[in-house]
Amino acid sequence: MNQINSLPLPYSIKRDGVSITNCDDEPVQTPGCIQDHGMMLTMHPDDLLVSQVSDNCERWTGEPVAALLGRPLAAIIGGPAERRVAHMLTTENLQNNPTYALTVRLPGMRAKADALDLSLHLSDGVLILELEPTGRDAAGSAPAGDYYAMVKQTLTRLRATRTLATFCDATALEMRHVTGLDRVMVYRFHADDSGEVVADAHRADLHSWLGLHYPASDIPKP
Repeated sequence: MNQINSLPLPYSIKRDGVSITNCDDEPVQTPGCIQDHGMMLTMHPDDLLVSQVSDNCERWTGEPVAALLGRPLAAIIGGPAERRVAHMLTTENLQNNPTYALTVRLPGMRAKADALDLSLHLSDGVLILELEPTGRDAAGSAPAGDYYAMVKQTLTRLRATRTLATFCDATALEMRHVTGLDRVMVYRFHADDSGEVVADAHRADLHSWLGLHYPASDIPKP
């Protein structure tokens, strides 16, 4: 995961290291990190000057965090993409509604790097841009994988289950299929805050954790 950097206020304990003693202090509602496969920018919608950027930005922009903070959005994503963002701010309902804008190649990207899907939304007066490679080409053609169909099939399979146990098993399997993670578990909490793994979909070379029990102290209260 990559931290979101801005003016010097830590948004996450992840930048200082997580331990069993400080997990309870982590603000899980504002984790301060994103998944590493994409990049995030934030700014005020009135001026489109970058106020925050994820630590991994250099991979796509060719520039470190410090060089991007305070820069005009157009200098990072290009003039045509910036105009598309500005247009959507006046024509789309973006409040808490992430919306695909366009597929773009950033000026600092390597020649063979995948184009990035750019989506945006507004949250508490802040404009949030998310960029991730999803297989579209620079003209915006659809990716090879039909993600709408994949999600639709997932929902169909979940609706076909008839018990809580089979629903949990199907949820773990489908989430692993969609995300590509090595392991997906469903965890059940008990009244005393201890818990157990009730479903486990994992890579073939990994051991199953199904049925393992954990004391309450192993799971941070947030």
